[in-house]
Amino acid sequence: MENSTPRKRGFTLIELLVVIAIIAILAAILFPVFQKVRENARRTACLSNLKQIGLGVTQYDQDFDEKGPNGQSPGFGNGTGYALEIMPYIKSNGVFKCPDDTGGVQAVTPVSYGLNSNTVIPNGSSGPVNSQALAQYSSPAKTVLLFETANVAYVDLSDTNQASFRSDLNGNSPAGNGSGAGGDLQGKNAGGSNPPVQYATGWLTNSIPSLTGTDTNTAFTAKIGRHSDGSNFLMADNHAKFLRPSAVSAGHEDPSQGYCGGGYSSNTGSTAANTACADSTIIATFSLE
Repeated sequence: MENSTPRKRGFTLIELLVVIAIIAILAAILFPVFQKVRENARRTACLSNLKQIGLGVTQYDQDFDEKGPNGQSPGFGNGTGYALEIMPYIKSNGVFKCPDDTGGVQAVTPVSYGLNSNTVIPNGSSGPVNSQALAQYSSPAKTVLLFETANVAYVDLSDTNQASFRSDLNGNSPAGNGSGAGGDLQGKNAGGSNPPVQYATGWLTNSIPSLTGTDTNTAFTAKIGRHSDGSNFLMADNHAKFLRPSAVSAGHEDPSQGYCGGGYSSNTGSTAANTACADSTIIATFSLE
């Protein structure tokens, strides 16, 4: 008598290979999407950090006669060491670290953001560093206050009695004007001389590599910003914003009305666009005027 029990049929080798191929194709499509989602999350977390720091800076301004942080470097007078000044207004040291800042030696607390050195008043080699009054800013919403850096300072922000922190000519939390000229970005890193403190913004408009068109400047980590194609900035009115490097004009101050930046010197770098510049591609500038 014929057995009526149905036979169990398994996968053939061809069918199994087809399933594996489909899974591999889906993985190849979806993994970059997942990676982009994770990067967007890190970028958003970094932007949130700057917003929190901006709130701290706002309180600092109110307590110090409408003047922002000036740093603690009496030698350079360029704003290095600003983080210690605003630390009392920040609830957590963690907001000073960008999730994508993996460089350097994380000894204590990383500070992933640099201060625009144009916001402080140079004083030569003596006396306390002063900062520009908020009334000096022609357009605070267009003026950069903080920008992203890499391989940055690692300092004990909770130790407010560090005499060496306040007098160290190399500073700690970094400062610079975005030009990428020799020595314009000052700051200490716990890893020694290598790797150096660098801009994580990408090549800014009117920065040296942007003007020369050659990737020979080690002041920048890459041509594009840390977060995909751009980076985060805190503006002088204390709002945070994500911008592509081409939208930000770097360099020293220039008081000329409507000036759009440019010029180049291997020693001093360039001058930043005026806030009244008519170039619609420039959304933010390191200039206060």
